[in-house]
Amino acid sequence: MSRIYKEERVGLAEFAVLVQYKDVKNLTLRLKPDGSVCLSVPAAIDKRSVKRFLEEHLPWLREKTQAMEGTPRRPPRYDMSLPFDGASLYLWGRRLPVRFIEDAGARRMQVLPDRVNLYVRRSLDGGQQAATVKDLYKRLTEQAALPLLHQWQQRMGVRCTELRLRQMKSLWGSCNVRTGAVTLNSLLACWPQPCLELIVVHELAHLLVPNHSPAFKRTLDAYLPDWKRREQLLKSFRPVF
Repeated sequence: MSRIYKEERVGLAEFAVLVQYKDVKNLTLRLKPDGSVCLSVPAAIDKRSVKRFLEEHLPWLREKTQAMEGTPRRPPRYDMSLPFDGASLYLWGRRLPVRFIEDAGARRMQVLPDRVNLYVRRSLDGGQQAATVKDLYKRLTEQAALPLLHQWQQRMGVRCTELRLRQMKSLWGSCNVRTGAVTLNSLLACWPQPCLELIVVHELAHLLVPNHSPAFKRTLDAYLPDWKRREQLLKSFRPVF
């Protein structure tokens, strides 16, 4: 067996590759049955050559991972248009009337059981109202996600270094396994709250298993046993006006 001089993890798109510097002549990339990726390289090779080799083999790695999973690696497509029609919006799975109330004070929001009041400094046109609602969704998603991240980081033994919120067209979230940054779709505030927790756990799970292999699904089973039910809710719920 070849001697291992050094090991390090290198981020490659959605993968985290274990690079082993060994007493070998050639670079060898392997995808293990549990979905982990390992690269053996000569001990004297430079990091630039390692990075170039990995980037060149990324299509091969994705093809092999796809064959292992038995399903295409395509992001799910959802209707990501802003759930707002000028008179009502969706919040945590419920359709609520929304009122824009002119107030000389600071902009603020008031979420009541039967309606949402948005206090603005002046009258807004349709585009400005939509921008205000978009900001509302972003703030509420962030407020709800932060305690969930804190809770699940401790349970899973991982660390999220940064939380980002933005309205995405085809994804509910993403995780940069190299930096530990998690990005969530700001429209998650429209969906029932169990969906948000699902996405938080899903993205943090990528810090343990960087791909969607069977090992990743076993990780979800271990930490969130009802994740399939939540996923079905995420897919079936539609904010319809």
